Amino acid sequence: MRSFVAIEMPAPVVRDLARLQAAIPVGRIVPPENLHLTLTFLGEQNESMLEEVHFALETLRLKAF
Repeated sequence: MRSFVAIEMPAPVVRDLARLQAAIPVGRIVPPENLHLTLTFLGEQNESMLEEVHFALETLRLKAF
């Protein structure tokens, strides 16, 4: 499965991006529910590896940015 690590964006940012992309005459429209900030691309990974990544990420406690 092609995988990546991403964070969700606040609703006001998603709304603004959805409006902005609708005004750009090129490219494809991404549905608002699919808008996110990709932190890293993991490529093709099997389910057990993704579970390990998921559990490892759950243990992180970071300050908001």
